[in-house]
Amino acid sequence: MLLGDDQAVTLSGPGLPGFGIGREQQVLQRMALSQMYVSDGADDWLGRRVTSALDAADRFDATVDKDASPLKGDYAGEFGNHAKAFAQLLRSPLPLAAAAIDFGGWDTHGNQGDNGKGRIADLFGQLNKGINGLLLDSPRPLRIVVMSEFGRRLRENANHGTDHGHGGVMFVVGHGVHGGRVYGPWPGLATDQLYERADLAVATDFRQVLWEATQGLAPKMAPATIFPGFHPGKELRIFA
Repeated sequence: MLLGDDQAVTLSGPGLPGFGIGREQQVLQRMALSQMYVSDGADDWLGRRVTSALDAADRFDATVDKDASPLKGDYAGEFGNHAKAFAQLLRSPLPLAAAAIDFGGWDTHGNQGDNGKGRIADLFGQLNKGINGLLLDSPRPLRIVVMSEFGRRLRENANHGTDHGHGGVMFVVGHGVHGGRVYGPWPGLATDQLYERADLAVATDFRQVLWEATQGLAPKMAPATIFPGFHPGKELRIFA
């Protein structure tokens, strides 16, 4: 919760930091932390961060209606738990501009699966249900971008999995998306079209997609405000 600037809050799980204790004890714990880390000046980085984090947690707790009508989505697994918490945030009056969910487990060096079964199918199943749930339960326009921090090798290894690769794919769904198509140049899968004759080549800067996704949902921001040093290329025109 202490990462980032004062306008961003990081949570390691789908709920508030409850310290594994009851509600009454949690209030006392919060009070103790507030007193321990009272900011005593402009240079008190830790004090400011702790105060900001606790204030954000209090606002979250006060505005998220846990007795609201049930969510419609079928949320499953690790990703489903986080997506469900995000859906609750979306239904609150909190001024939420953007959120990111980390979803691990894709390092499939072995036994990746086949014929619609196995690890990859399970992971995509969680992803599919979670995204569908968010679209069902969000009371506001929502754009979802799915991306990986690295790609996988094109060809299967001897352990029926795939090793670390180069290029990958991004999925975009939601408000104003011109769907049902592939955007950006297609490098091709022939051996002489692959990066180092092994991986799908990178053809699009991921920042281009994320920058375009921010436009239209809020006052337009310059690319350098979101990604310092980034200069957009030719627009992909994914969004209306």
